[in-house]
Amino acid sequence: MIVLGPGSLLTSVVPNLLIKGLPEAIADSRAQLLYILNVMTQPGQTDAFDASSHVEFIQPYLKGKGLDGVVVNTEHPPEPLLKKYRDDGAEFVGPTPALES
Repeated sequence: MIVLGPGSLLTSVVPNLLIKGLPEAIADSRAQLLYILNVMTQPGQTDAFDASSHVEFIQPYLKGKGLDGVVVNTEHPPEPLLKKYRDDGAEFVGPTPALES
């Protein structure tokens, strides 16, 4: 199994997929490909991204290899913790109907 994430979509996950030959090696692999989403958006990077937006964004970097699975948090963090993140401009990234199917 190849696991992508969790981590910043634009500064951790995608940069690894820019390494010469890595996306092709992933595409050629028979291993299952799993993507673990962050629990929260990152201000200035993934503003307004829902879970489906994360998956759609990463797909072009996979050179035709589809994701076999996506891990998305289904439980909302406690409200005091969410407030702290919202105060910093982040939002909870929960499951979306498109991914659930």
